[in-house]
Amino acid sequence: MRLAWLLPIVLLWPTPSEAACTGSGTSWSCTAGSTPAEVQAAHDSAASGYTIALATGAYTWSSGVSLTKAGIIKGVHTPDLVSAPPTTCNRATTTCITYTGSGGTGPFTVQPSSDVPIRVTGIYLLLGGTASGRRGVTVLNRSVMFGLTKIRVDHNTTQGGGNQSACFHVDGWIEGVFDHNRVENCYSSFFVSEQSAGNGTASWSRLYMGGVATAGTSHAVFIE
Repeated sequence: MRLAWLLPIVLLWPTPSEAACTGSGTSWSCTAGSTPAEVQAAHDSAASGYTIALATGAYTWSSGVSLTKAGIIKGVHTPDLVSAPPTTCNRATTTCITYTGSGGTGPFTVQPSSDVPIRVTGIYLLLGGTASGRRGVTVLNRSVMFGLTKIRVDHNTTQGGGNQSACFHVDGWIEGVFDHNRVENCYSSFFVSEQSAGNGTASWSRLYMGGVATAGTSHAVFIE
């Protein structure tokens, strides 16, 4: 009598896809729930001039993303700039990031090493919790060798935050544009500072052709 051996067969089924960022070159997209590490990895892998599209839905971040090269971080959101009551984040139609990180930090820090165009647009930022000093979007340039003249932060909503929170923060030599943003219940709507060591007034005392930097010129932070 011949014996037949039965070997177990293991079938490996693919698991459902998790939140993540995918793409190549200058075109990237992130699904709802993607982590800041995943968005940061997309940014670091993207070619200069990229667009990273954040899908509608809920994101909860305890750390942020550092934007250091030319490109666009783009969500899906149109702020209500008319109604007085605080807006809410409809996660079915809006890119909504709840930030729970420590004070002095936020979801996005724009900090390139040269003057390149960077844009953050169409995102609802909720500064959750009570940690002191949270930021919505920070634009940071403590160099005295060049200004950031090509930054645009537009069509975002930033809401909440604890003591000394700032919906938007610029620090250093910044000549960018903040337009069509909505701010809600932040300690400071727009916080403009100059904290570079030894150069505490570099951004507004630097001489330009025609005189020092003055409001209403291209050598200023424009907030609409």
